[in-house]
Amino acid sequence: MSNGQLIYLMVAIAVVLVLAYVVAIFLRKRNEGRLEALEERKEELYNLPVNDEVEAVKNMHLIGQSQVAFREWNQKWVDLSLNSFADIENNLFEAEGYNHSFRFLKASHQIDQIESQITLIEEDITEIRNALADLEKQESKNSGRVLHALDLFEELQHRVAENSEQYGQALDEIKNN
Repeated sequence: MSNGQLIYLMVAIAVVLVLAYVVAIFLRKRNEGRLEALEERKEELYNLPVNDEVEAVKNMHLIGQSQVAFREWNQKWVDLSLNSFADIENNLFEAEGYNHSFRFLKASHQIDQIESQITLIEEDITEIRNALADLEKQESKNSGRVLHALDLFEELQHRVAENSEQYGQALDEIKNN
């Protein structure tokens, strides 16, 4: 090999190395941007006022099916907040490690997995919040119905007291119930 060919070979190798380095930096920056966006989405989800909404519904006097439904949705929120967010945090950390060690395919795969996890959590949180809102509406309806029934009961008690002679022998039975 002549000196000219050797110089061309070394220049070609240097150009390939520089291109590989530029591509690696580009991929690393792209993955870092995606990871930052995912971290922000995770924080936005975690900072939603779901805990406040759960507490507001918890402080209502739910009974029966409403109480059972609330327990199920509350448990789903507890599972999400304790487990799913921790899993995402671990996966973000793992993806950052892959990205810093120039394992871009693994980092990209991990980022895709995190994106799907966050999308599922977004759907679950929307479902939980909608269910909590429905429970609040149902409770306010039920409270209105109970108040209406109590008003009717008081009105009937006053009618019975004012017109006791109309009820004759049934008056004792009415007062007992």
